Amino acid sequence: MKLSFLSRVGFFAVVFTCVSSGFDSRENTIAGINNALNTGVFSCNNVVSFFLARYQHLIQLNAITLSSDALNIAYAMGILIASGNSRGALFCIPILPKDYNLHEVVLEGISVSSLGGQTTNPYDRTRTPGGSSGGIGAAIATNFAVFGTGIDTVNSLRSSASANSLFSFRPTPGLFKRGAIARNVRDLAVTLTVMVSSGYDAADNASALAPPSARGIDYSSELSGRELSGLIFGLIKGLFNLTVMPWPTLVLTLRAAGAAATSEKETVYNAIDIATLEVQTLEYREFTDACPKNSNVSNAASNPVNKLSIQNLTIVLDSTFSAGNFDALIYSEQKIFVFKLGSPSQSGPNGILTAMTGFPVVVVPAGLSPSPE
Repeated sequence: MKLSFLSRVGFFAVVFTCVSSGFDSRENTIAGINNALNTGVFSCNNVVSFFLARYQHLIQLNAITLSSDALNIAYAMGILIASGNSRGALFCIPILPKDYNLHEVVLEGISVSSLGGQTTNPYDRTRTPGGSSGGIGAAIATNFAVFGTGIDTVNSLRSSASANSLFSFRPTPGLFKRGAIARNVRDLAVTLTVMVSSGYDAADNASALAPPSARGIDYSSELSGRELSGLIFGLIKGLFNLTVMPWPTLVLTLRAAGAAATSEKETVYNAIDIATLEVQTLEYREFTDACPKNSNVSNAASNPVNKLSIQNLTIVLDSTFSAGNFDALIYSEQKIFVFKLGSPSQSGPNGILTAMTGFPVVVVPAGLSPSPE
């Protein structure tokens, strides 16, 4: 089970190794690897080699492809580290960009492609890893790298995080175009800090909308010594599957940690109605410039009913925050258990809520769901 936490500042969405010379690639973090590199315990070449060796033991997941230059790049980085010229928090941190193995039809959420085949879920090899960033999700859960990046237009990163018990975020539109998947929230915060500090991206006009004050912020600094005490959460009951997560349990857990938690029953938060909103065009928006000017796509009429529904949903969501003075809204990222291999698509995603309204969101694991079998 994954929970999504939504706020006007940030949504929180509630989802055989190689051991040698003391280095264990399993569950290693950005801080842990940086410490090992900077103290000379391991070289950059050592670190990359360990992750590559782990991948060779689990290649049958069909999650990623490898760069043939990985070790050469690591060796060059090692020379810079040895001379005191490492460059930033992510220097020599093994990462995975999104397009290693992803679903070709994008919105289906099952991660199968003609190039990489069907990616399988590392927790249950008979099921899919979500998608479209299923390759990244399966790979990070299996410790093939420290974190992965991708574009979450509708549900891509969050679906995969939910299916693989990982953390993920979809940033505020204009702050940065991409999000990330990681095994812990601190690595996610460090990644966001580095991404946002990159500033304006000429390939992404939306990045110009980010206020200068958003850059230079260390998002990981907010994680030290923070507690839930005094925070106010609203739980969107209509987006939960109450058969797999008893409602009172979640409320009691939050209250036991010192937070206030109330249920939001606004009828607009209906998973079935939200799912009917047209989102397919969002997934392909980046490619529409390549279409002929007289194509049906470029001349297609917009759906005024759809636009009105999205506008109404955004207004209601904003008013929900104001009325309840909420720090965040919480909902289940996925209502339906991840599907078996061979299924045509995954149903029950709730990621459309933030995709349509533009609110930022973070996915946080909240325990493992019971198998439906």
